[in-house]
Amino acid sequence: MDFKKLEKAAKLYEQIKQLDAEIIEIDKFALTVANNETESCFELRCKDLTKQKEKENKLEFDEDGSIKREGDNTLRLSLLSGWMLPTNITIPNDDIVIKSQLSVNNVMNMLGILLHDKQTKRQQIIEKLNKLRLTND
Repeated sequence: MDFKKLEKAAKLYEQIKQLDAEIIEIDKFALTVANNETESCFELRCKDLTKQKEKENKLEFDEDGSIKREGDNTLRLSLLSGWMLPTNITIPNDDIVIKSQLSVNNVMNMLGILLHDKQTKRQQIIEKLNKLRLTND
């Protein structure tokens, strides 16, 4: 038995289980929207990574000669004794956010898109599993 194939199959199976859980949650959400009076809003958040990389790569110097980056909104924290705090927290400033109220029909359409995406990914993973051919035919 090829253990590398088995490990890969186990990872793929975990991905399928995760997608199954997400599909079930989308289905529950859709049932709630369809069968109850609800109020729905939508938020889409995008980050312009190209712009962010340009800012990260542009070098400037402080009064003391140390390098600083334009648009650097990074808070630097030290580790306190007994506390596990992150050393860098970045506050994003290049986000594009769209917020909107949605009708029930639009919510159901969006859930349908999400559901289709998850099901497509699930099917692709199943096809990868089938290509592994774990059985000794």
